[in-house]
Amino acid sequence: MNRLLLPIFSAFSLSALLVLQSGCSAPVNAVKPVAEQNQQNLGALSKNIQVLLGLYEPLLKASGDSLIYQHLGKLEAELIAVVGPAPLEVKSDNWEDAFTQAANTFLGRKSKFMARYQHVKSSLARGMGEQELEQLKIREGWVYTALANPSFTTATAHELVKTLSDLRRSNESGAETTFYEEAERRLTPHDPKLAYIRQTIIGAEKLLEGLQTEINKELDMAHAHSQALVSYAQSEIDLNNAVRDIDPQEVNGLLQSVGSKYITDPQQRNAAIGMLTQGIQAVAGFF
Repeated sequence: MNRLLLPIFSAFSLSALLVLQSGCSAPVNAVKPVAEQNQQNLGALSKNIQVLLGLYEPLLKASGDSLIYQHLGKLEAELIAVVGPAPLEVKSDNWEDAFTQAANTFLGRKSKFMARYQHVKSSLARGMGEQELEQLKIREGWVYTALANPSFTTATAHELVKTLSDLRRSNESGAETTFYEEAERRLTPHDPKLAYIRQTIIGAEKLLEGLQTEINKELDMAHAHSQALVSYAQSEIDLNNAVRDIDPQEVNGLLQSVGSKYITDPQQRNAAIGMLTQGIQAVAGFF
């Protein structure tokens, strides 16, 4: 049972014990404090849910879009730096020369093109396990694809740059969403990092939906038990009086529990939980 619900059911068990001890004729005054505590705990849980869903849903959408847009912009800039801008011919017909030429440019030094290229090259040459390979794909993105996929040539990358340029011109009327959606669709097959970011966002959305489903189930049960106590004590207690702040440790523990049910991949699950609890920094910080 989730830690958030333990006070509710602990109090309910206590009330049952009181009833048994009094031969099913417990005074109202003895049960009323327990009923009040139950209602306060239930109100606190309800508030947690409202805060979680009311805060996370819009922020998740906004932060997810922002993360995708930022990465698409960075990816396009890197491709241009290595293979050349759309109006010009491709810089080189092989990746070794292309990365060498781009290494001393401003973006080349900032993005460490040559170091990344050599790292992927040496890693693939020595071989690695499946988990390490997945980590390499996510960290190096399109640079990994340049070395691992023979069909992704400098010419292919240059065609992508041209396509992005054409997409931007065709969306000059202000339909930025359409441009980013198309750019993501075209670039995802060539950039494992972009695919990972999207899967993290999807995982966070799935986790939030699962959280809502799981808590609502238990909230219904807790509410039924609490109402039984209120009826027994013949008390009228306001459900909305109880207010407390969300405990981050409780929320994280609850997300871990729910995540294990709804997301089977541990890496995706941890990334989704990080995105919900820490925001964009949790995902961006991985790279």
